[in-house]
Amino acid sequence: MRKLLGSSGARLLTSMGISVASYAGLTVAMTAALNAVAAGVGGLPSAVANIMLLMGFGQALSIIGAAFMTKAAIQSSSLGFTKTSST
Repeated sequence: MRKLLGSSGARLLTSMGISVASYAGLTVAMTAALNAVAAGVGGLPSAVANIMLLMGFGQALSIIGAAFMTKAAIQSSSLGFTKTSST
């Protein structure tokens, strides 16, 4: 691969692979965490759950989950580019 792409191309593809792998792993972890919260809320009485949903609990979970995923995406992409630029 190094002969075909050169050393910088190989480093770029390697770092992109690291970024994708770390983002994919975090996606699985975040999905599991959100499912655990949803399962915990599922055990509440329906009146309490309805009040929480009226107060925006579902949207708040979505916003928090999206914020964590965005932060992970930014960090994983900067990890890839930092690793590529170093010698």
